[in-house]
This record gives sequence, structure tokens and C-alpha cells, in this order.
Amino acid sequence: MCRVLNEKYSSPAIQVLLRKATILDPSYRGNMEEAEALDDVKHQLVQELLDLEEPEGSWEGVSGESCSKAAGGNEDESPAATSTKRRG
Repeated sequence: MCRVLNEKYSSPAIQVLLRKATILDPSYRGNMEEAEALDDVKHQLVQELLDLEEPEGSWEGVSGESCSKAAGGNEDESPAATSTKRRG
């Protein structure tokens, strides 16, 4: 059984995948792998995240209120209350 597991998990692609999973695991403490290998995988993960593109139309169904909150707007004020304040 040990031989089967060693064969199954010895490929470089599987090793990279396992290192990525290790880094993304919230219980990971940083002492399970070689530091240089983990730095390479961290760089790969960051690059993958930066390379992700938002698909067009992904903002459909998002309300203006949630966009305002995300942009740092006042979540307690409605757009109508804001326009009323400007008049008076």
C-alpha cells in the first residue's frame, strides 16, 4: 500500500497541487515543507489570482447599495435620502 501511495503522489504536478492545498489550508503553520518550494508555490498562487479575469456580466444582479458599501459609501443612507439632503 505504501508503494501505491508513493507512486500516486510522487509526480511533480501532484506535489505542486498538494503544496498549494497546504498553503491555502487555514491550519497551515509554515513548517511542513521546504521554504524555497513553498515560496515558489506562493508566487504561483499570487500570479494565478492576478491572472484571473472577471467575466463580462458578472456584475449583473448586484445592487447599487452593495456597490456603494463596497466603495465605502454610507450604508445607512438610501439614494433618496442623499438627494434630499442636497436640496435642503
